[in-house]
Amino acid sequence: MIPSIKIGLSKLLFQFSLLIFLFSAFSLKAQQKVKTIKIAVLSRPAKDSIMLRWAPASAQAWHSLNKTGYQIKRFTITRNGKLLPKPESILLTPVALKPWPMDSWKTMVDQENKYGSIAAQALYGESFEVSQDNKGGISQMINRARENESRFSFALFSADQDYHVAKAMGLAYVDKNVKQNEKYLYRIYPAVTDKMVRIDTGFVFTGFSDFSPLPKPYDVKVEPQKKGATISWNQEVTKGIYTTFMVERSEDGGKNFVPISDEPVVNTEDDGKVRRRALTADTLSTLNHKIFYRVKGISPFGETGPVSDTISVITDHQLEASPVMEKADVIGKTVKVSWKMPEQPAFILGYDLERSNNVEKGFKKINQKIISSSTFEYIDDQPLGSNYYRIRAYGQEGISKVSYGIFAQLIDSIPPAPPIELKGTIDKTGLVKLSWKANSEKDLAGYRVYRGNVIDGEFSQITRKAVKINAFTDTIELKTLTKSVFYKLVAVDKRYNPSEFSQPLKLKRPDIVPPMPPSLYEVKNQTDGIYLAWYISSSNDVVAHEVYRTPKGEENWKPIASFKDTTHTFNDATAELKQTYVYKIRAVDDSNLTSDSKPFTAKRLDLGLKPAIINMKATADRENLAVVIKWAYNIPKVDSYLIYKAEQGKPLRLYKTLNPATTLQKDKSNQFIDTQLLINTIYIYRIKAVFVDGNESPFSKEILINY
Repeated sequence: MIPSIKIGLSKLLFQFSLLIFLFSAFSLKAQQKVKTIKIAVLSRPAKDSIMLRWAPASAQAWHSLNKTGYQIKRFTITRNGKLLPKPESILLTPVALKPWPMDSWKTMVDQENKYGSIAAQALYGESFEVSQDNKGGISQMINRARENESRFSFALFSADQDYHVAKAMGLAYVDKNVKQNEKYLYRIYPAVTDKMVRIDTGFVFTGFSDFSPLPKPYDVKVEPQKKGATISWNQEVTKGIYTTFMVERSEDGGKNFVPISDEPVVNTEDDGKVRRRALTADTLSTLNHKIFYRVKGISPFGETGPVSDTISVITDHQLEASPVMEKADVIGKTVKVSWKMPEQPAFILGYDLERSNNVEKGFKKINQKIISSSTFEYIDDQPLGSNYYRIRAYGQEGISKVSYGIFAQLIDSIPPAPPIELKGTIDKTGLVKLSWKANSEKDLAGYRVYRGNVIDGEFSQITRKAVKINAFTDTIELKTLTKSVFYKLVAVDKRYNPSEFSQPLKLKRPDIVPPMPPSLYEVKNQTDGIYLAWYISSSNDVVAHEVYRTPKGEENWKPIASFKDTTHTFNDATAELKQTYVYKIRAVDDSNLTSDSKPFTAKRLDLGLKPAIINMKATADRENLAVVIKWAYNIPKVDSYLIYKAEQGKPLRLYKTLNPATTLQKDKSNQFIDTQLLINTIYIYRIKAVFVDGNESPFSKEILINY
């Protein structure tokens, strides 16, 4: 018996061996459902022979075949390119191929053939122990595994690494009695049938015409690291050709190469698939030196392939720290950018300042020459309207580190000129085609198109996004009371500064009756009455809008208010508490024709609260950089006013608490001036009154102001 052998392998060998073991364990579990175990076969034509390699697919079959042996039968299938009428067969192994007897392995073990030692231990060792120099870790996991599966896994791994070991294990054969003009089918099968294990036959069809030279490793790359280099190459293209690779290094200009380690790099897999790139690291004791690397593959037949292309790297000190942007100050029409380095190593070559109008992409350097490593600021004298800056530091060998971005925006309050020469047509289907003279501003973002039914009425924006070209197509309703439709344009720059409205364009359409009814869009139940808001009729001949009311359940409609202007809100303070009403708005044209809105039901709110502030206005005082808010509220015993403020799209927050004595004006109104503002921002304001007894009024309506 061979005593227990401890085999010290590199960490990489252990990791790969564990993968083999786990794969074998998985295969054994799966094979419990498979009736027949296969023998996998590879072939490799050489100059004067054909080499064969095979292996059973399970540990159980391997143990069985080690006892019974393998037989190889060769069938000559073709000669001189022609199929033989009947294959010519010959038994190549009158004596079954089995692993060497235990004593024959001693020479290989004595010669410290690592893979021979592993194979001998797997075949004949009293125990199978594989350990690293350090204790614990992956070796303990392997040692705790089932011994038969471990022996099988390591034995096949050893056979893959050394063809001589494979022959000694009875897993390889060289057929030298072959001819150039023939092709053969090799059959490998158990010498004796094992009743306990069903083992299938392995086949491979080959000949000298199948010979192809071994390829050199492809796409070798090397990256400098902090204390060495990382070498990688494409191993996917040589899948099935090479089982391991040897990486070699030269420190004398590529004249003499030596392996970077005693152990080869093993093909590794992820989820059963070969990783696209193999990777290994080389640690060097000296830096600032040009190192050459190359890679060569080793086949499962023990052949070493041609070396790859040689690639070099200078292992300089690596740049690790990234620069940090500090400020980007707008100075007139320029931007002064400053930055710093957390560390200032001597190996920094310089900087590039990069700019984009998008925080995520499109960065381009704006400096003509590389910025000195001792300089930490740069003035951009041709900035964009909106700028994102970042600084890139360069180390040796082209290594660079880039900072996070910093934003700077030029102050631009000058709007574009209003569009001119607006023209348009309407066809019989209601299709409107508009065109106008294009603006000449370089920072123009586009145009907004507005439409109205009366020249002095409210125009609604009908474009969701700014129109990029000087043309627009609209569709309108022809069956309407209004005889004309009106359009206006606004030009907008990239800072969202809007121009004044263009001159309105009047386009006639057929005068079609019936009239358009008004639209009641808001009904609020309030403590001081019932608030109504509606969209006025779009007919240009409407002379009045009347508010009608009836108690719910009755058809007793009575007018309670009439408006002959564009007023579109009304608070019914005469509504009685606890009475439910139905409201509608009636439009009356100059021919006394009417149209009614859809009715809405409402009931006056009675919560014992104080009335809300309703007379509230806000104006933008751009000359004094302020927003002036005025309101009237004649309810006594007000203790304070609460001012709420928000930017459009953001939540409303309490902004100021005001003493009524500080807001009261000579005309008995109240006033508050807000100066904490940002240009080109829409603000929302609401006010509450708080009384001395602790009660509060409801919120006022929202006031929107575009500052």
